[in-house]
Amino acid sequence: ATRLKDKIAHRLTRPVGRPSLTKVKRFFEEFEYQAASWDKERRVIAKIEWHPGELFPRVGFIVTNLGSFAGGGGILR
Repeated sequence: ATRLKDKIAHRLTRPVGRPSLTKVKRFFEEFEYQAASWDKERRVIAKIEWHPGELFPRVGFIVTNLGSFAGGGGILR
């Protein structure tokens, strides 16, 4: 997990400005990654959430073999 967190290190520092008392700040990052046991790179999507009153972000990763969808950008929630 450390190498995955290195890929999103710029999102793991507290966002600039006064933190909201009610709203969650949510960020998404996408990158390619290959674990030692995998035969090829895979697409990884990271979700980073900063919740009010919490000192550290909540981080989750999704690994998929699906590629990006060409031409259609949607909002990921």
